[in-house]
Amino acid sequence: MIETIREVTMTEVMAFREEKAAIWKLLSKEYEKETIISFGLNIPGSIKVTEQIIQAFVYGMKYIEAVFHDMEVVIYRKKEQRSFAGYSVSYALAGSNARELKKKMVEIEENHPLGRIFDIDVMGKEGSISRREVGGLPRKCLLCEEEAKICSRSVAHSQEAVRQKMEKMIHQYIRKGV
Repeated sequence: MIETIREVTMTEVMAFREEKAAIWKLLSKEYEKETIISFGLNIPGSIKVTEQIIQAFVYGMKYIEAVFHDMEVVIYRKKEQRSFAGYSVSYALAGSNARELKKKMVEIEENHPLGRIFDIDVMGKEGSISRREVGGLPRKCLLCEEEAKICSRSVAHSQEAVRQKMEKMIHQYIRKGV
């Protein structure tokens, strides 16, 4: 449980991203022959952590770990990152094919009820693997069928509208008692 909910500054968001990159670098050096996966949530606005967002993160993390188990992938190392700027978890995985894992992670992002807000990155021996490299389509906007990057860059929708949609998705998912 978090003590308070507060807005974060761009400096805090950038520090969070830098720490996430440092974790990736550490894991990729330490486990250079293994697949590295990072999971977090795409949260619009300056409030990145609420009780519902934490629940969505935990549900997503447990779901992904169950997929690892089903694929007989071993977690060598798990490193979590938690701050008011967001929550993230990175994994070093053994017994995995990076491209197959990326395909599965794209399936999760596209088909899980919260997948549209999931942010799952996969890095193999050759580097980061894009959605397109495994036949995935660009991510769609939460509010329309346009590519998310296009809507975001053009500010096609207000941050508040996107946030409301995200909060509704999380609320509906949690209410189902998953």
